[in-house]
Amino acid sequence: MWYMKQQGFTLIELLVVIAVIGMLASIVLVSLGPVRGKARDGQRKQDLNTIQTALEIYYGSHEKYPPGELGWDLSIGGGGSFPNPPQTSWAANSDLQALVNEGLLQKIPVDPTNDATHYYSYEPDTPTTPLLCAQGTCRWELCANRLESTGSNACVKSAEQSQ
Repeated sequence: MWYMKQQGFTLIELLVVIAVIGMLASIVLVSLGPVRGKARDGQRKQDLNTIQTALEIYYGSHEKYPPGELGWDLSIGGGGSFPNPPQTSWAANSDLQALVNEGLLQKIPVDPTNDATHYYSYEPDTPTTPLLCAQGTCRWELCANRLESTGSNACVKSAEQSQ
């Protein structure tokens, strides 16, 4: 009489393996949370540097920065207030749109999360003194609101330009 060899796994063995894989996957996902936040922060800083470079090239061509027509220019839309709900791009009349029109940027970068907590803001400063920056905006500040790793803002500012 010959016996058949047992082939395959039992249901218990399969369930144990699935449970172990599930626990390992959850540990990996929990440990990757802070890494993802740091990666988004790195993207935010890179975006600020990209816009800063484009602004400086614009200044080199026009001897002024893009005009500061909006009071508060945000990557979630706006022009003076927080839009509700937040938009997924800068407003069409954004002060930074001049950088796209000049071909310095394909599109204005937006925050990786881009919501009411995490967004970019561009604040131009046009002094009221006619002798300073008579041809337009001469200073600006560009910020990424609330980095995930530190909870603080990351900002870049223009160099003071005088004419």
